[in-house]
Amino acid sequence: NNNLKGVSRDHVFSVKDGFLIGINPIILRHPANCKLVPHIENQSKGIKSQISLKKLLKKIELFEKKHKTKEAGDVVKELIRLKKTFK
Repeated sequence: NNNLKGVSRDHVFSVKDGFLIGINPIILRHPANCKLVPHIENQSKGIKSQISLKKLLKKIELFEKKHKTKEAGDVVKELIRLKKTFK
C-alpha cells in the first residue's frame, strides 16, 4: 500500500511457477527474469508467468554472454541442468 504510484520489480517467469516445478532461485532472481513496471500493473498481473521457461533460459543465456553476472558460473551450470531436465 505504500508504493501505489511507484515501480516494482516484476518476475516475467513467475516465482510461484518456478517453485512449483523446482526451479533453482538463482534462475528466478536472475536479472533477465526481471523488469521494472508500475506497481499497480504488477499487482493486476497476479502470479502468472509472461514467458515460458524455455524462453527464460534463452534470455538468461544471452544475458550471461553479454554481461557475465557475479554468479555466472553457477547460473551456467543450472542452465545446463535445466535444459536436460526440461527438454
